[in-house]
Amino acid sequence: MASNTSQPIDDIPEGYVVCTHDGQKYLVPKFMHEATQQSLDAHQKRLDLGVHTAPGGSGNGVSIPYELLGGKLMIPPDPPLTQRELLGLHAEVKALQERLGISYKDASHRLYMTEIEKLKADETMHKMSATIKGQMQQSLYLFKNADADADTDADADAGGQNS
Repeated sequence: MASNTSQPIDDIPEGYVVCTHDGQKYLVPKFMHEATQQSLDAHQKRLDLGVHTAPGGSGNGVSIPYELLGGKLMIPPDPPLTQRELLGLHAEVKALQERLGISYKDASHRLYMTEIEKLKADETMHKMSATIKGQMQQSLYLFKNADADADTDADADAGGQNS
């Protein structure tokens, strides 16, 4: 006689919640609950839309225009999205639309603005890194000059004492 190995979650640890999806129960930290639920909803939408994994190889590299210049493969910096990527984005928008009860236009605008904020944060981080690198190089240059000046002063003092 087989026993049921799945047991109900009665005693949930502090800081955790139960996330239910497709008949399965997941125990996740509270701070990850919304993101996990959104991810599960988007996954379900992908399944509903029939987005399948392409057999063999990547389905992302289809129909990307390219040129051979000087023996180098040149791909445009912003190639058009593939069908797979478009369906993935559509599934995310539909999941957000159903989850928040907003229009498709508003849901797509929210996702677009989220991507814009990510790009702004990335650009800010890149600029800060460049600024810090410049300041570090300037400091190293000043330290080297100060060290060289100290060496010449020490040599001059030593030469003056020997006379």
